[in-house]
Amino acid sequence: MAIKGASRKAPSGLRNGLALGTTGFVIAALLGGPLGGIIQRTGLAAGVAIMLSAILISIAADILAVAAAAGDAKPLNAMAADRVPGAREALAIVRNAGRVNSVCADVVGDICGTISGVAATPVILSIHKAYPAMPLSVIAMGVLGAIAFFTIGGKAAEKTYAVRSATSVLLFAGKGLYSLGRVARFFRTRRRRA
Repeated sequence: MAIKGASRKAPSGLRNGLALGTTGFVIAALLGGPLGGIIQRTGLAAGVAIMLSAILISIAADILAVAAAAGDAKPLNAMAADRVPGAREALAIVRNAGRVNSVCADVVGDICGTISGVAATPVILSIHKAYPAMPLSVIAMGVLGAIAFFTIGGKAAEKTYAVRSATSVLLFAGKGLYSLGRVARFFRTRRRRA
């Protein structure tokens, strides 16, 4: 019986992996070309801003992924019963923790990593232009090392916070989804009236 159950789960995991991989490929391909062309023409300040934004989004997505996995449905159920805005959405995140974790940690995290890597090129070239005596390989090592330091260090530092404050993180994300839902409903209502 255990073997049958395991064989049933394997294709599901494979399907999930293929679906997420395909989603990541499509998003990276759609963003990579146009964004890559734009980023290559940016200067030092814009390149650094794009790099930092990608790193921060990646860390925020990882916080949500960890909180979804560590979250407890009980306090969110109580808040949903009291009609706290965003509690139902936060509960949905906990109930779909596996998918949320995969999308946030894998898809969003990896795409942000790709973007920060692409944004490193204009930063490296701008620094080399300002300091031509400095070898390009040394600048590249420094910039790429800084990206790795802030991304990996930021993700490692936030994990304890995400576990301890899982309910607060989930409710914050739930409120964001709740607000987006209200905006979407507002525009749908306006279209129907028009």
